[in-house]
Amino acid sequence: MKAATAPHTPVRLSPKLGPFLALLALVPALVVAPANAQSDGDAINTRIFGHKHQISVGAAWQKADVILFAESQSGASADITLNDLDIDDSDSTFYFDYRYRFKERWALAAGAYTFSASGGHALERDLSYNGVDFTVGTMTEARLEADAYIVDLLYNAYESPSLSLWVGGGVHALDLGASISGEVSVNENESSFEVADDTLLAPVPNFRGVGIWTLNQKLALALKTGWLSANVDNYSGDFIYAHLRAVYSVTDNIGLSLGYQYTEIDIVEERERGDLGFDVVLQGPTITLGFSF
Repeated sequence: MKAATAPHTPVRLSPKLGPFLALLALVPALVVAPANAQSDGDAINTRIFGHKHQISVGAAWQKADVILFAESQSGASADITLNDLDIDDSDSTFYFDYRYRFKERWALAAGAYTFSASGGHALERDLSYNGVDFTVGTMTEARLEADAYIVDLLYNAYESPSLSLWVGGGVHALDLGASISGEVSVNENESSFEVADDTLLAPVPNFRGVGIWTLNQKLALALKTGWLSANVDNYSGDFIYAHLRAVYSVTDNIGLSLGYQYTEIDIVEERERGDLGFDVVLQGPTITLGFSF
């Protein structure tokens, strides 16, 4: 009979929102439209955001704070950080967005975002992950992946020449994976090799909001935010993100933007063989190229 164990409570990471909040603090000053905001607003809304189709590709330089655990059937587990595994906490990744404005006030949006990192060294403390024990001195190799796939239906709740607000929701699929391998020499001729690997894919509903502030005929601020509760079936936790961008209209169909993105994932899957959990914070600057037609 399996011994009763206390449920594992994920450690909530302190959000490191300094750069994002500094950028966000500029919004009130920047969104005060000039006297000719009416004509400027019409121009940029048509040039960049008024087309039926919009495709955006971008790069993000993300820094990660991660805590993960995977309990064994006995209930044993311990929080593991990137420092424990000597995994690089930064990564340059690409992301993709597509928006189809099929009605004046309705749009369908889809996107994909990724993060991956790897590393390894001799362990400085004992670790246990997914039923596999790694002792001090074990040479390890480790990998972490965090991918998000998003599909949303958006409604244009408010529209003026200088401000556009969209609200909606849809489905996120979070693909989170971690693996740890360790090799321990028994003698000069023999060694043992252990691998602990698990992946979590959690399709969950979400809510999204998008705000676009026109500054002048060429420049606008776009803020995209999202939240979901992952309390579905055997999953619990939440997912939040925010992406603030300054968008420059290069031509009638091309826009270039610089921004800052913040994502926090706190997901636990309850399993018969032991809970699996990820507590991940990703943040960093972005650059995006958009095509509208």
